Amino acid sequence: FPVTIAAHGDNTFTGMNGQESAFDVNALVAQYRKVSGGDHGLDEQQVTEQIWKPGIAGNKDAIIYDYLDIDTADKNAVYSAIQQFGGVCMAFSVPSRWINSFNSNGGDIWDAPAIPNPLNGHFVFLNGVDAQGRIRLQTWGAWVWLTWAGLQTCDASLFTVFSPRWFNPKTGLDPTGSTYDVKAAMWKSVGGGTLPPNPFPPPTPVPPTYRDWE
Repeated sequence: FPVTIAAHGDNTFTGMNGQESAFDVNALVAQYRKVSGGDHGLDEQQVTEQIWKPGIAGNKDAIIYDYLDIDTADKNAVYSAIQQFGGVCMAFSVPSRWINSFNSNGGDIWDAPAIPNPLNGHFVFLNGVDAQGRIRLQTWGAWVWLTWAGLQTCDASLFTVFSPRWFNPKTGLDPTGSTYDVKAAMWKSVGGGTLPPNPFPPPTPVPPTYRDWE
């Protein structure tokens, strides 16, 4: 269900910095039903503004500060967002052929040609790219490889998010080695909004060590 896209994103952010987050399934379901008004699905604004910004499943640390739409045809933007901000959220119409071929152990390849089925609306999180340019897509308790051609054929819409969880709380660095301030400036340069001040304390200076010279 749609709220898991946020959970997959937070799992990725925290897992890259140490201990991967975990969420109570009942709390996720309750939050989803409250926001959707039952079981009516969610759109991008509901996921970001009413699920992720307040805190996933009531966890006030599992948040984002901002989100930004991405041009589905811009390969560089998609790949860069996965690398620099930890992932990309995708809403799409799953082709029936992809559902029929899905491997619950992971590793299936979703490629073109395929016919998007609007009855199979779905939200997923994209959080990796392999040497062949295939995108790692998290869904249904497993994962698949989504080709660039597959992405172009499934009526996708994409957005990325800026989360403080992408940064190690001890060092203030993200997995690419960048600081919050560097990534905040990058975010604004690609069209994102102004972000809150750096929430991470500066690293504690390490005093120099001395030795007696003989």
